[in-house]
Amino acid sequence: RHRRSIVGGREERRGERREKSNGRSAVDRTMVFVDLLFRTPCFRSWLHREDYKFENEVDDVVAEGPTSSFSFRNHRPKRYLALLGFKDRNLEDEYLEDLARSKKASVFVGYAIAIVLFFVGSFLDSLQQIRMNKAIEEFTTEQRAKLGEYEYGGSMTAKENTPIALTMAFLVIGLAATVVINLSKSVHQKRLVLNLCSLVFTLYIALMGYFFSWSWNVDNYVYGPGAWPIVLTVYILSPLLALMSMQLPSSITFQLMSLVSIVFLLILPLVQNMFAEFSHENWMQSLDPVWVDECNDDLEGACVQDWKFKVVFPYVLLWTMVVGISVVSEIQDRENRRAWENKRVMEVQMEKLAESAKKREEYLVEEHKKKEDTIIEMFKSF
Repeated sequence: RHRRSIVGGREERRGERREKSNGRSAVDRTMVFVDLLFRTPCFRSWLHREDYKFENEVDDVVAEGPTSSFSFRNHRPKRYLALLGFKDRNLEDEYLEDLARSKKASVFVGYAIAIVLFFVGSFLDSLQQIRMNKAIEEFTTEQRAKLGEYEYGGSMTAKENTPIALTMAFLVIGLAATVVINLSKSVHQKRLVLNLCSLVFTLYIALMGYFFSWSWNVDNYVYGPGAWPIVLTVYILSPLLALMSMQLPSSITFQLMSLVSIVFLLILPLVQNMFAEFSHENWMQSLDPVWVDECNDDLEGACVQDWKFKVVFPYVLLWTMVVGISVVSEIQDRENRRAWENKRVMEVQMEKLAESAKKREEYLVEEHKKKEDTIIEMFKSF
């Protein structure tokens, strides 16, 4: 197994931790700033480029004649291409409110999936490691020196369990707050649950990013050198698969997936030099004794290529997962917006039919009254 010198390794780790912490916090601050910027009055007014009324557009379609009854697509509200929604920001708020009310079951299911995946993965793993962590806390200086490449320092129980416990708490609180908001009659803006989802999963990424920044190689003794993409896939990022079922606006999902890509797939691997784990030396150490004599000479290149492919594949799979979740969210968002537009058109048409029926009834009543008055006048004239 790859080893660093004790003194140099510790100094290098301290510098990497500072760089990693600064990089991660900068990314978190940037994403929060962008999220808040979209909600400021000045930015909202700048994004507001259209005043759309379904009533007027339906009237225009009717005025164009019966041949245009199926051409409402030319009268649909305009949308931004860059995940910002409708150009009419009042219409965007109306859509988000309807989305939060109609898709609340999807949000509940998404939270449940995330909590279950996190519980059976990282949470249970941290509980069963308490005994080992307490033993590590009792290690002598010489024993810890032998594990210089790992960040075993201070109270390992608190160091590992604190971010895991906080993450579980935020997920449960997010689910409970979502239930309260949907059931509360005093909270009229149900779209707050969408902002809450964004906040909860942003905190998840921040806490698990801190946890992974120092624990990325502690499971090498189980999975072998270079196994950090497997740990990242199985333990850290698997709960984020729940985002595919929550049907959030694509802007929120894209923001979260961008944060995942920057923190877990770019900043941490580069700052912690994780890609160096995919080395020839680590291949030799992870090689099964049966293949030691076989993977040499002409076959060595093929063996190394096969090992690197299988080790790197989970990392590529993570990028595929991130892109896939973003694409699925965009497709769902487009379908949800189109369905909402069609629903609003139907509501406007029903309102106009009801209004037309009411006017016709009033007209008939008035005509009937006029006929009665005419007949009465005729009798009076005799």
